[in-house]
Amino acid sequence: MPKTYPRPKLVIFDCDGVLIDSEPVFNAVLVQNLARHGLRLTPEQSQLTFTGLAMTELARMASQMGAVLPQNWITEVYDEAYALLRKGVPLIPGVLAVIRRLDEENIPCCIVSNGSEEKMQITLGPYGLWDRFHPNYMFSAHTLKVAKPDPEIFLAAAAHFDVQARDYAVKVSLGRRWDENGLQGTG
Repeated sequence: MPKTYPRPKLVIFDCDGVLIDSEPVFNAVLVQNLARHGLRLTPEQSQLTFTGLAMTELARMASQMGAVLPQNWITEVYDEAYALLRKGVPLIPGVLAVIRRLDEENIPCCIVSNGSEEKMQITLGPYGLWDRFHPNYMFSAHTLKVAKPDPEIFLAAAAHFDVQARDYAVKVSLGRRWDENGLQGTG
């Protein structure tokens, strides 16, 4: 007998690596920037070590690993990354179909991200997703002052929709496409 799952009352998406394929761009900027500050990593090492971390935690770890970071390092990295992201990044294939399917099923969805609203506007804007989600369906760690993996950021999003934690689904893993049914991410 096939296993069935309860219908979620809310779907929460991460942004980078789930909706937008921006993580490789940001990772490349990070590798180059950290090398200038004394920490040489391969892109693979950087991705395994830093993907998904809030920037303050990333800076702390990089410093512990030998990077000598200036006071304004986070701003420096964001400036470099945003300049490159403005050139465009692709959507994760199939994501628009997923959002359309959720809309058809009347299942609300939102974005919870450690990224800034500015970064999300840069990456989501060209696809109409900034206008679709901002401001009522977007929860940024920069705005809420709490970052993943702290559950408070997810609970804040759920509370906005008056949904209990047991009744929502979260898609935060790095995926490179969505399947043909639109609701099962891969990766």
